[in-house]
Amino acid sequence: MSKLRGIGWSSVLVTLSLGCGDPDSAPVPAPAGSGAAAGTGGSGAQAGAGSGGTGGSSGGSGGSGGGAGAMTGGSGGASGGSGGVGGSSGGAAGGGAPGSGGTSGGAGTGGTDRAPTGQVQFGTIYNFPGMGQTYSLANARFDRGDTPSTTVCTTQTFGPCTLYTCEDSTDPPDPMPPAPPTAGTITIVGDPAGFSATLEPDSTGVYPNLPAMGSLSGDETVTVTAAGGEVPAFTHTVSFPLVLLLTSPALATGESTVTASRSDDLVLAWDRGIDGLDFVVQALNATSFVCSAASTAGTMTIPALALSALPANTGLLLMGSGPDQVMAGDYAVTVVHVNGVMTPDRTQRVEVLVP
Repeated sequence: MSKLRGIGWSSVLVTLSLGCGDPDSAPVPAPAGSGAAAGTGGSGAQAGAGSGGTGGSSGGSGGSGGGAGAMTGGSGGASGGSGGVGGSSGGAAGGGAPGSGGTSGGAGTGGTDRAPTGQVQFGTIYNFPGMGQTYSLANARFDRGDTPSTTVCTTQTFGPCTLYTCEDSTDPPDPMPPAPPTAGTITIVGDPAGFSATLEPDSTGVYPNLPAMGSLSGDETVTVTAAGGEVPAFTHTVSFPLVLLLTSPALATGESTVTASRSDDLVLAWDRGIDGLDFVVQALNATSFVCSAASTAGTMTIPALALSALPANTGLLLMGSGPDQVMAGDYAVTVVHVNGVMTPDRTQRVEVLVP
């Protein structure tokens, strides 16, 4: 178990906006084929603190500050280590005067700052939260990397899964941080046409979560364009993949819920994995619980210890998620596309219930 400030944007992968649709008119994912997604992106990681160097004849320098957060918004590194200790006294030199001791090392550089980051996310989840409803989502956020976190989180790791327990810091930043940076108007357009979103920051620098228009079913080319602001303008194009299909545990026709036992490991298996696409499990309630594996692995085991740590009646959403990185000046922006995992006949979106 470990503690860190903030949990990074990767810990809650999907922010959903509801739009209703006719299941008969909603596009059905096409048969398996190519749908190569772009390269993977890292999840937020806590950087290590540098230790002070040991002084030599002229004293070693202090350790460097904590490393930068990972590109999906990991928390900043811990403060740098203290300065190195002075060197020992010089030995006598052939009858001459003893050499002088080394000077002490300099203080380590503080690790408060992180690399500037951003995230733009979009996608479609069919039959969510029920038949005939379709979530098409689009959102964005950016961080200069110098804003102190206002939450402290405890993490527990269970194989491919991480459970976060967070609370507000008892030592809030003073002064309060400024509004976050923005990249101006962001447009997200699918080709062939059918999916579009326009994201505008409000006066506080926040991009409101708004429903996207249309939907994505796989094999579309999606272009993300930011007009630019404090975050420089950027354009990035990705190929939206076909949905992953759950093959085990097998579900009867018309069923969409896998009921997990808290006393047994849950083994999930799927088809259609491709490079650059992850198979992701995320809690649907307020619990911050995320599991992830490369979709090409075709299988994931959620340990019983992880399931037993979840609150009663936790629902788990299964998704395909493809993170890709684009640089906008100094900002490492992660472009993330998501879609829901479905049954082999592509009629039901699958979720897991942990009673």
